[in-house]
Amino acid sequence: MHPFDSKTVFLAKHAQHVVLIHFPIALFIAGAAFDFLAQWTKQRALASAAYYNLFVAALTTIPVLITGIANGDGLGAARGQRLRKGSSACLPTRLYLATDT
Repeated sequence: MHPFDSKTVFLAKHAQHVVLIHFPIALFIAGAAFDFLAQWTKQRALASAAYYNLFVAALTTIPVLITGIANGDGLGAARGQRLRKGSSACLPTRLYLATDT
């Protein structure tokens, strides 16, 4: 088996959630920073950067939730508890949908 085989990387039974979880977190923080700077400097380009960062953060929560539930990571999934409706795991998605105009 080749260590850089794409099948090995994408179909591995572990670590996808651990890798993917950082993307929505970082994009949400960057989007919040861009939004703050846009409000402070009144620059439209920063507001656009904030919008797209929050949009991509919202999109990336979908694979993060899927891999997290599949791996049994957090939120009580490992103990057989059901995922609570409106959990904080989908905060970027909820914020994006709440502020989308």
